[in-house]
Amino acid sequence: MSLPRIFLAGNPNSGKSTLFNALTGLHHKTANFPGVTVESLQAEIELRTVGQTILVDLPGTYSLYPQSQDEWVACQALVQAASEGLPTLGLAMQVVLNKCDRVASPGMKGVVQWFENEMKIKALVCDARKGLGLKEVSKAFDQRLSEAVHSEASNEPGNWATSWNQVFGQGLEAQNTASDAVRARHSAETIDRYRRINQSLKTCPLHETKAKAALPNGPDRVLLHPVGGILVFVAVMALMFQALFAWASYPMDFIENIMLWAGENLRQILEPHSPALSHLVTKGLMPGIGGVLVFVPQIFLLFLFLVLLEESGYMARVSYLMDRNLKRIGLNGKSIVPMLGGFACAVPAIAATRNIVSWKERLSTIMVLPLMSCSARLPVYALLIQFAVPEGYILGIFSLQGLTMMGLYLMGVVAAVLSALVMKFWIREKGPSYFMLEIPAYQWPVSRNLWQVPLRYCLNFVQGAGKVIVIVSLLLWVLASFGPGHKITETLTGKAPTPALEQSYAGVLGKALEPAIRPLGFDWKIGIALVTSFAAREVFVGTMATIYGLEGDPNEEGNQLRLKERMQKDTVEGSKEPLFNRAAVWSLLVFYAFALQCMSTVAATRQETRSWKWPLIQLFYLSALAYLASLAVYQWSL
Repeated sequence: MSLPRIFLAGNPNSGKSTLFNALTGLHHKTANFPGVTVESLQAEIELRTVGQTILVDLPGTYSLYPQSQDEWVACQALVQAASEGLPTLGLAMQVVLNKCDRVASPGMKGVVQWFENEMKIKALVCDARKGLGLKEVSKAFDQRLSEAVHSEASNEPGNWATSWNQVFGQGLEAQNTASDAVRARHSAETIDRYRRINQSLKTCPLHETKAKAALPNGPDRVLLHPVGGILVFVAVMALMFQALFAWASYPMDFIENIMLWAGENLRQILEPHSPALSHLVTKGLMPGIGGVLVFVPQIFLLFLFLVLLEESGYMARVSYLMDRNLKRIGLNGKSIVPMLGGFACAVPAIAATRNIVSWKERLSTIMVLPLMSCSARLPVYALLIQFAVPEGYILGIFSLQGLTMMGLYLMGVVAAVLSALVMKFWIREKGPSYFMLEIPAYQWPVSRNLWQVPLRYCLNFVQGAGKVIVIVSLLLWVLASFGPGHKITETLTGKAPTPALEQSYAGVLGKALEPAIRPLGFDWKIGIALVTSFAAREVFVGTMATIYGLEGDPNEEGNQLRLKERMQKDTVEGSKEPLFNRAAVWSLLVFYAFALQCMSTVAATRQETRSWKWPLIQLFYLSALAYLASLAVYQWSL
């Protein structure tokens, strides 16, 4: 027997996900802008009378007749429930007035009484962010669900559910084939609902209460100004990238020293017993894993800034500010949310495009999203920038390396804008386009989210990258430790010499790639890293750490140098010129800024477009863009 279900439904930005997290103990990402929940999240909760129950967090929707993919997910779930025997639109309902901290306490009593008198519905108040009123909400859910379970229900779906299924039952795209009369009726009904709601609210005593100001809205005169708002946004981004270098340097040095110390101690313990195992752990696994861990502080700071922007209400204002400009290049104001989310990871950002109504604008957003520099590129940028840009400050405040990183992010944004402009004239429209957004009041972020959310993303980053790093490091160790003409068993037992890296299987693979990448300033070692990076971009650092850790005698003086120092000592084959000279490093930075080196992103595009056509086009055009841009940068810099 299936468990009973409770659906959390309502407009975007009403706090459904926050309430869901508070009631279930889970910590899904919440933000102070619409469109965060793009698919139904669910978890089991225990109610006193009913027992085990499934709580479902639906995407926000403004209408029962969906215009976007996330609205369709919400409505389809309600229609399915209505079709399973509950009354027409007739689902047992409990109104919860969230964010009650916005209204003075005495005033809320009048609002609750108004719901009972005028709307004939009992309402509850709560503040899910602060955990106020949750016991009352759980008790009410238990009571309403118990009444619904024990009431007699019809086996026939209601009129609304039947009508909805006729138009939308086969998916959101079915609306495009519906008659003009049907679409007009849906629009008229939605408008009429809001008209009647607004008319009823005129009698609500809410306007007589004194709202509690979380933060003043006065800054909107600047933040929403078409010029001043954009300048402020650029300044905020500049501050964020300065912090990524200035604040993170100390914990990064600490982690790097710990990894070096651990590697040396493991070598001393393992080598007397098993030289092969010692070589695998200290020259294969440890450099690769350490190459990812060292950048965790920067990942934490990146997400800390994103949480501050989201929960304060600033992100929604950026969406509103950018809508007019984004329309000009074929995108939508709502595109800014997944695009900024792309700074974290392109995979959830691609899923977040579901709240964009227009298929053309949604597809264009998906196609350009990989150009937004994700957190996986951050370790690559941080490593390579040290070779291309000296340490120093402008005006004693702005770090040259921090400004360079910001420039790389802005370069990706500019490339995304130009790509979207091309697609504006290439992708054909399939449906309507409009922009609806609620501007939330400013509010102080929840203190626990300032460390819980960044910490959770860091753990996900380490766990996700760690699995790939371990596999890649093991594979690289095998490929770099053995080669043609070297028997594995004899090499492991010490009877045969270990081949030089260039004569190993990894070297053979790299040499095969070198002719294609040499015009970009890359050698065969970088070629190996480019191939392994397709599993995940951050694997580049782990691959380079493993490759350079495998070079040379483990007991040779200076072998425990940091990765940067080892790379600095490497030279172009047949010359004394540094391999990682400024031209080659800039070429590599540009390549990583544009290239689609992420299997997960390809899979996400395939899932959202339901076709291999678009991910293959995406992979081809981004690879071509990366190669040609990198070629131009290197040849121009020579």
